[in-house]
Amino acid sequence: MAGDRERCLEAGCDDVIAKPFRGDDIARTVERYCREAKCPAPTVAMV
Repeated sequence: MAGDRERCLEAGCDDVIAKPFRGDDIARTVERYCREAKCPAPTVAMV
């Protein structure tokens, strides 16, 4: 819905992944935050 992302970010969320999402959407978002925290890149398995 229009404005949902902005409301979530204003409420303190770090990021928003809207449905329907794909595994690579999640992996890309996690990877972005892992680069900042210097942790290993995620592996996503679709079941």
